[in-house]
Amino acid sequence: MTNRKIIYVDASYQDITSSISLHEKETGASIVIKIDNKEFAIENINHAEALAVFNAILYIKKQDYKKSIILCDNENVAKQYASYEKGVRVIWIPREINIVADKLTKLENNTREKEINLLKYLFIKIGKI
Repeated sequence: MTNRKIIYVDASYQDITSSISLHEKETGASIVIKIDNKEFAIENINHAEALAVFNAILYIKKQDYKKSIILCDNENVAKQYASYEKGVRVIWIPREINIVADKLTKLENNTREKEINLLKYLFIKIGKI
């Protein structure tokens, strides 16, 4: 029996830049990505949160996890991505529970540019709902 992996995500949005974060509680893995809104066609907080969820789905696929739960504090995005990918559930949680992922959005980028460019390409082409 495969254990479900739990991934927390969050995003922050400002006029020019946004930040997305991912935190896997079990392993302690954390990803922080600072992005230029224009490059990613991010127009509001919902787009930034969607990018955070999309990044988590890519992370889950890269880790080859069979069953995962993404916890997101944006209810609209959680509903949109609820059954986006087989084996991955996106669930809304109250902002107060998403403390670690929220704090990560305030940290510096810890992701290689090559991975950011791949995320940008995939999100613009297929990720937005």
